Amino acid sequence: MDGQRAHQIVSSFLLPCFPATALAIMQSQDTYRLKLQQLTASLEAWSGFVADVARVEAGAAGNGWRLALTPLAAGACPIEIVLDGSEPLCDVRVGALIVEDWQLPSLDVVLPLVEAIVDGRVVVRKLSSAMTGMSVASTTHVALGDGSSIVLPPEAAAEGPSSDSFECRDVYFLPYRRETGRG
Repeated sequence: MDGQRAHQIVSSFLLPCFPATALAIMQSQDTYRLKLQQLTASLEAWSGFVADVARVEAGAAGNGWRLALTPLAAGACPIEIVLDGSEPLCDVRVGALIVEDWQLPSLDVVLPLVEAIVDGRVVVRKLSSAMTGMSVASTTHVALGDGSSIVLPPEAAAEGPSSDSFECRDVYFLPYRRETGRG
């Protein structure tokens, strides 16, 4: 029996039991789980390369998977990401910023995001009132290796202050791995 005939038989059996939308959702969830397994395997392998410059915690967390990197060097940005096991959501902590239930644009962004943070390509932009000095907003910008960037929290990318009476202060982070300058 060829693959097409087998598909027809399975479809004729399943379609009365499951509407087409339910089958599409199941296939989508299966695809997500497979991509998540591939991603977590890649992250676990990759995390071995930073074990000498960061405390690494990686593994299952509830119905998902968690990676936490705490840099050993001062001035570098810690990251923790907890990936949901059933849909492209995650909780992420970058430095002091915590974003819960972040809708990932794609699982493909996770490894480049972590790599960029480890490489020190993180800027926290703090806005304060020019009149009072009071903090108004804070956004975290991560520059990915392909030239694009991620702004957290995500809603901050669309919003912004409506007045010119703000001062902006950028806080930069250092890479986890640094040249010692000794030869």
